[in-house]
Formats: sequence, C-alpha cells, structure tokens
Amino acid sequence: MNRYVLFYGMALAASLDASSGIIIAHLLCLVFAKAPTLLIYAVGAGAALLPDVSIPMWLCLPKHIAPTHHRDVTHYPLLVISIFTTVVWFSVFWASVISACLLAHFIDDTADPGGLAWLAPFSGKKYRILNAETEPLKLEDWLRQYYLRPTVKSVLAVILSAIAVIIVGSQLYRQIFWAP
Repeated sequence: MNRYVLFYGMALAASLDASSGIIIAHLLCLVFAKAPTLLIYAVGAGAALLPDVSIPMWLCLPKHIAPTHHRDVTHYPLLVISIFTTVVWFSVFWASVISACLLAHFIDDTADPGGLAWLAPFSGKKYRILNAETEPLKLEDWLRQYYLRPTVKSVLAVILSAIAVIIVGSQLYRQIFWAP
C-alpha cells in the first residue's frame, strides 16, 4: 500500500476518535456548565486517542508481523478507565471527560473484526458489536475495509471531524476576537 494512502487511512481512523473526544468534551462542558477551552478539547481528543499510543511502535515492525495492538495493555478497558478515573478523582468534570472519551474509543474498537477484551487482564474473552468476524485484519486490509472506501465508519469520521472543526474553530474565534 502506498505510504500516502496508508497515512490518509490512519489519519481518517484517528480523526474518528479525536473528533469524538472533542465533541464529548464539549457536551460535558454543557452538562457541567463549564466554559469550554482549547485545553478541555485537547484533553478530550488526547484521551480518546490514548489507547492507540502503541500504534507508532507497531508501524515500525517488519511487515510479516501483524499488528495486535488491541491486545496491548492500553486496550484493557476495565483497567485503563479505572486507572485514569482514579488519577483524576479530584475533579468529577475531568474524570467524566477522560472516562467518557476512553469509553467512546473502546466502543469504537469493539466494532472492529477482532473485538475487544473488555475484562482484560482478568478475562481474555473478546466482545464484538456489529461484526461477526473473529480474526483481526492486517492494517492494510482493515483500512481498505473500513476507511478507504465509503462505509459507515469513514462517513462518520468525516462528519464528526467537521463538527469538531466547527466546535474548535468557534472557540478559537471567540478567543481571538472576543478576548477581554
């Protein structure tokens, strides 16, 4: 696969998580009656992308080794959400933002062919939604199947990214032109 096509597919896949994090952070600002800031949006996007921190390592491996980053400790939902919620226990708002953004990422990963072990490390049983396949796909095949053609995931990634750009853009506009 051409490296530019690979980059585009990876960026589109990442945009689904990042934009979900921004939108969730924005909605939680409304729920908590908290003024949204770029920091809150960045934390939301970062928390939603956090479980995929192992992807750059997998991309550096030889081609014959199939990426299995959904088996890494960063993809143990019960453990990761518990740890990050505990770390930010001092603030219900921040715990909610981080937990909700991580949860959104894990729900998205549960729709992948290989599923996700929600109770790992206590149980290796994989759970899947909207997908009957049992074996994870190689990166190129996964990108072709879900992001490099019109699918629910690719269209959703574009729509959510547009919404996130509007949210962040309006916040930037307010900070630049309405700053006291």
